Amino acid sequence: MTLSSVVLIFITYWFFLFISSSAVEHYKPFKQFALSPLCHVLALGLYTGSWSYTIVFGMAESYGNDHIAYYLGPSIAFLIAPLIIYPIYKACKIQQLSSLADLFAFRFRSRSLGTITTLTLTAACFLIMVLHAQSLIDMTVYFVPSAKDLRIDLWFFSAMAILSSLFGAKYLSNREQHADLLFALGIQTIFKITILIILMIGALYYVFDGSESLNHWIASSSNNTQWHRDKLPHASWSLQLILFFSSVFTMPHMFHLTFSECYKIQHYKISGWALPLLLLVFAATVPPIYWAAKAIGDQDNAFFSALILSRYFNSPWWPNLVYFGGLTASISLLVVCTIALSDMLIKHVFLPITYSRPHKPFLSNTLILRKMTIMLIFLVVTIIYTLLDNRLNYKELSLCAYLVAGQCIPGLLGFLFWPNASYKGVILGILLGLITWFFGIFLPCIQNADVFGFLGYTVPKEKWYHIAIITLSINLFTLIICSLLSRSSNNEKQAAAVCFSQFDTDASKNTFEVNSVNDIILKLSKAIGPDVAEREVKEALIDLNLSSPLKIQDFRKLRRQVEANLSGIFGPSLAQRISNEYFPWQNPPSQASKLVYIEEEVEHYQTQLTGLAKELDNARRFHRKILEDLPIGVCLLSKTNHILLWNIELERISDFKRTLVEGRLLSGFKKPIFQLLNRLKCSSKSKWLFEPLISSNDNSEQQKLWLDIEKKALPALNETLTVFLIEDVTLQKKLEDSLQHKERLMSLGQLAAGVAHEIGNPITGIACMAQNLTYETADELAQTSKDILEQTQRVTNIVQSLVRFAHSGSSHEETAKMQLLDLNNCIENSIKLIELNHKAKFLEIRNLVPKHTYIKGVAFQIEQVFLNLLSNACDASTPYQTIITQIGNCTDTVLEIWVIDQGSGICDQHKKRLFEPFFTTKDVGQGTGLGLPLAYSIMREHNGSVDFLSPCPLSGEGTCVCLCFPKYQSSPTVKLEHKKVTTLATGE
Repeated sequence: MTLSSVVLIFITYWFFLFISSSAVEHYKPFKQFALSPLCHVLALGLYTGSWSYTIVFGMAESYGNDHIAYYLGPSIAFLIAPLIIYPIYKACKIQQLSSLADLFAFRFRSRSLGTITTLTLTAACFLIMVLHAQSLIDMTVYFVPSAKDLRIDLWFFSAMAILSSLFGAKYLSNREQHADLLFALGIQTIFKITILIILMIGALYYVFDGSESLNHWIASSSNNTQWHRDKLPHASWSLQLILFFSSVFTMPHMFHLTFSECYKIQHYKISGWALPLLLLVFAATVPPIYWAAKAIGDQDNAFFSALILSRYFNSPWWPNLVYFGGLTASISLLVVCTIALSDMLIKHVFLPITYSRPHKPFLSNTLILRKMTIMLIFLVVTIIYTLLDNRLNYKELSLCAYLVAGQCIPGLLGFLFWPNASYKGVILGILLGLITWFFGIFLPCIQNADVFGFLGYTVPKEKWYHIAIITLSINLFTLIICSLLSRSSNNEKQAAAVCFSQFDTDASKNTFEVNSVNDIILKLSKAIGPDVAEREVKEALIDLNLSSPLKIQDFRKLRRQVEANLSGIFGPSLAQRISNEYFPWQNPPSQASKLVYIEEEVEHYQTQLTGLAKELDNARRFHRKILEDLPIGVCLLSKTNHILLWNIELERISDFKRTLVEGRLLSGFKKPIFQLLNRLKCSSKSKWLFEPLISSNDNSEQQKLWLDIEKKALPALNETLTVFLIEDVTLQKKLEDSLQHKERLMSLGQLAAGVAHEIGNPITGIACMAQNLTYETADELAQTSKDILEQTQRVTNIVQSLVRFAHSGSSHEETAKMQLLDLNNCIENSIKLIELNHKAKFLEIRNLVPKHTYIKGVAFQIEQVFLNLLSNACDASTPYQTIITQIGNCTDTVLEIWVIDQGSGICDQHKKRLFEPFFTTKDVGQGTGLGLPLAYSIMREHNGSVDFLSPCPLSGEGTCVCLCFPKYQSSPTVKLEHKKVTTLATGE
């Protein structure tokens, strides 16, 4: 190989990346493959990096079969994916977290912890990047020795900075999948594993003559005794297994590929077995290639076993292909590391420093900041590479890198398994672990000494695992002790609840001060600019599948989703700060509201409940279903007038969806039913019968609804709730109006004989007087004319009474409003009608109610009540008895009227059935059984009551009907006839 061929290979790979990126963007099949589970598994093959070409053979040289720990660690992590990977993935997707620093900052609600985690993982990532850069440069020098003096490292890092900025700064946040990068990584893994498999086959059948020849060589060659002799101590091997296992979560590039670039959680069902299988194939290629390089006779450097074998094939293509595979492996890992690191550094280092208070939309320039960060990363890596100057070999670099990242293992365990873990314990544990690592491992490696730093203890390098165990132990015990001694904040507890159960962080919160989506965009624009604000809010609406109009619960969900989307751009700490500054949560209004909002969140996690929790949820759903489907409207109000329940029947009555009502203030609606309930809640009464309500039908025509409403105070959860039971009785009201009208017509039929008699008498008198007119003088003629007029007026009054009684209150007309009535006049009109009955001719009916006894009511209905009661009294009385209406026992608020007869009375067995419809003691054809039920209904509409006392307590015989009316309280300063009446239906 020559230097020009190396440059050509680099340009070829660069060209391949751009071709693959263009194919994914413009051709749907390529993008579908890039987002498929298979491509995700292949992309995760990035884990092997240049290890699979160089470093792993050096580990085989030193540790023999124990090198498999490198491949076994992540395999175990994916095999137990439901236990560890699933909860992390769910938290990352819901909260838009793209790194371990994001995860810690969200879980422990600590910006400082996010910054410390970022700096720790940045140090580990820098060492990994130096390791792979050094491996690639060594491979280049191996093939082209003259390149050693050309400082190709500067050219390489400069080219990588440009390449990474092109791929890593395409999106505002890492929540979007880099489909083009995934596609390139997948193809690169296929290419890499294919080359290694071919090298393995060449080693078995080109260098050796099959597996038997290989076994014979291993048994006879003294050069391979080291493979069998230098075994890792059990503690060292176990520690390596733990470090490689945790690297899936702690190494930024692996965390990014495992979680941020996973399209769906179902992909883990494939990668759970496919990735271990892929790593097993990688591991299987190591021994044959290593042994073949040994058999060839090149004993200088085991790290270059694959390169040695490629040159043995005596073809210029094989070294180029092997070098191309190592180049792609190193460059891919460096690009992904840079993408992950730049995101962490921006969110947890640069933005928190520059974001003192939002005063201009500089955050919209995050893409420029991301490109600058990528350039800075490669600048720092170049400096570190130059300073180290190959003083650390591959094993020492990897050891230092994985141990630095391993300091996050205790915090990760706290995130996964300990809700009471404290951010103070995580921070202090990481700092103490890093100090021990620096003095115990890093400095001895740099100084090439066996002295344990400042303590002066001699620890051989090969016993590095002792110090490593000490660092992790100090870290873990510090976390445990600090967490036990310190108390978690409310924010930490809420975040822990989310991470452990995926339950809503603010389930107990109420709302925040916004009325529309535009309000959110306007407020958010002050912090991040109008363009980014509008895009993120619209993206949140799409994520939640919401559309206008939004209900109160939707605004709460939108607020959380916007915060999560901002977390994907600016990190969870800054996103929370922006949300709390511009959309602060209000305090929970009541305990009942908390339960309602928690119930909303439980609905989203029904499928995740098991065992007793699922049974309790089923019971909750059963009882709520009963409430929702009741054929009577149910409205539940909190002590702060927030609507907690609005069932389906109430939806029909109000024509207002409960999804838009529940959770909002009752006073926040202008429709009549809400105004009605708001007024009734302040009333001291507990029951309202036939309350009128103006509504609209499907044709947008106003119609009147009649409601029976009952209010009940419900003590619960250390507060008093208000329950309204609302029944639509419009049809019942119309039926009763119709029955009242028919009852009046039937009463007229019963009075027909009396009418004929009453009219016949004056008509006969008029006829006689008309016949005598021819014989009378002038004076007598005037008197006769006067008598004729009186008799004619008598006929007119009788006819008008009958007509008014027959036609008033027709069911086809709107029911009259309540007016001020003189009860004496109503009773007199009823007596005039009842006197038309032939039975009343032999009875004395006296009205002792004084004039100017006022009530509020509907005249024809009150007359109907007295007509029915007087008619029954006539039927129960015998000739020459007396029927009296008089004032009873009145109070300041109740007017009591007695209707007393001297009849036969009411037996005890009939008293309980007096108000049953169609119950009558009269003969068939003489009674309908609707008189008393209608009287009861009318009294109920007038907020009154009717009761029967038999025998009458005054006389000891007959029956006393007691009617109770609300007493009218007149104001001396206002004329009664002009007093303005306010109705609940219209507010006028």
